Amino acid sequence: MSSFQEIINSNQPTLVDFHATWCGPCKVMDKEVYTDPVLADYMNANFVSVRMDGETDYGRGYAAEQKLEGYPSMFIFSRDG
Repeated sequence: MSSFQEIINSNQPTLVDFHATWCGPCKVMDKEVYTDPVLADYMNANFVSVRMDGETDYGRGYAAEQKLEGYPSMFIFSRDG
């Protein structure tokens, strides 16, 4: 995943993977989807990827702000947000 400075400096869209440690489907995504080399190459070439833990104070606030209805959830933001 990327650092904040990489996000600021990048012209690529940002993909935010919103997850929770207890989420079964999140674990499947980690084990079976994100490990696919073709997908990883595509994501790395086209996005700045960030993971957000929905169990942190910030994560819970962000989930409420975005009206998140479940995990996992992915958000894609343009350079303009």
